[in-house]
Amino acid sequence: MIALTQVLVEYSLIIPVLKYSEQEIKFSLPYFALLVLSTVLIAAGGYVINDYADVEIDKINKPDRLIIGKYISLSRALNIYTSLTLLGISLALFIALHVDLYVLVFIQVIVAGLLYFYAFNYKRQLLIGNIVIALLSGLTILLPFIYEAIAEVKALSCKYVYFDIAYIYAGFAFITTFIREIIKDAEDIEGDQTAHCQTLPIVIGIKFTKFILTFLLSLTLAGIAYFQYRLFLLNEDIYSQVYVVLFLQLPILLLIYKLVKAKYKNDFAFSSLLIKLIMLTGILSLPILFILIYQLSA
Repeated sequence: MIALTQVLVEYSLIIPVLKYSEQEIKFSLPYFALLVLSTVLIAAGGYVINDYADVEIDKINKPDRLIIGKYISLSRALNIYTSLTLLGISLALFIALHVDLYVLVFIQVIVAGLLYFYAFNYKRQLLIGNIVIALLSGLTILLPFIYEAIAEVKALSCKYVYFDIAYIYAGFAFITTFIREIIKDAEDIEGDQTAHCQTLPIVIGIKFTKFILTFLLSLTLAGIAYFQYRLFLLNEDIYSQVYVVLFLQLPILLLIYKLVKAKYKNDFAFSSLLIKLIMLTGILSLPILFILIYQLSA
């Protein structure tokens, strides 16, 4: 998902807009590929250290999907985490040297640090872990813009309105990831209680958690509708409207319905899968946006 997101951002927004505005693409394909790989490696390391920290909790929450402590020893898992993270940071350093701004490597260092503290601390605190992961999800979309902007030695907006769309998609990634993290907390409430976690479902209960999720999803639906309306004013393209209705708005309405009815662990597991699909269809709308931009500039 991370790799797909960054590739679509690069080839559906950054490159088309730079070409249209007759600007040279400084951040070339090999370095972009390394940026994607660096991001994926650090995220993978984050998954490993998270599972490492959650061995006892996962024995309760997902015993059938337990890998670390069952198929992979704890010491080996720690070595895998260290290798993935250091390789990801090393690639980030190499890229930072290319754009001649060493401070950029600290983005990946900070991300790796946040993932580590998330695994051992933040995820057990009320909303802190949810917000951290949501922010990192939004950052995934913005990273290609940041590196390209540095390579161009220009402002991030490049004085072109369509670069503002990146912030809209980053916001979408943030809110949907935040919602998914809360749904996962509801799904894993049994194991989290044994570890004395202070997640939202544990602190305020499932009933009020579902109310908050419904409210957040309603806000998301309203935001999508407004963005859809603005796009329609720019270009009366019926296909993009149909896509948004079928693959974003209707699934969100279904998710709201499922969450209102949810009672058991499997209900929240289905909702978690559904929000992941909504995140995917949201990112897959980027090529459609590229077509609209092309039509407007033609």
